[in-house]
Amino acid sequence: MSCGRLAAVIAAIVLLVPGLCFFLVGITALSEPTGLGIVLALVGIAILGLAGWIFVKTREPEAWVKRLTEEPPKEQEPAPKEPPKTE
Repeated sequence: MSCGRLAAVIAAIVLLVPGLCFFLVGITALSEPTGLGIVLALVGIAILGLAGWIFVKTREPEAWVKRLTEEPPKEQEPAPKEPPKTE
C-alpha cells in the first residue's frame, strides 16, 4: 500500500467521527422546532458520504477487476513446420 493510499484511508477513518457525531446529534435534535436537526443530520450524511467516497476511490482493485481491465495476451502464430528431411 502506497503512502498516499494509506493517508487517504486514515483520512476516511478520521472523517467517520465528526460525520457520526453530526448525524447522531441531528437525529436527536429532530424533535426541536428550530429545524436545526435536519441541517445537522444532512451535514453528517455529507461527511459520511465523503468518507465513503475517499475509501472506495483509494481501494486497490480486486483481482477480477484487474483481469477484466488487462488486455488479453496476443496469440502467437505457430512456427511453420519443416518437412522431414530424407537422406
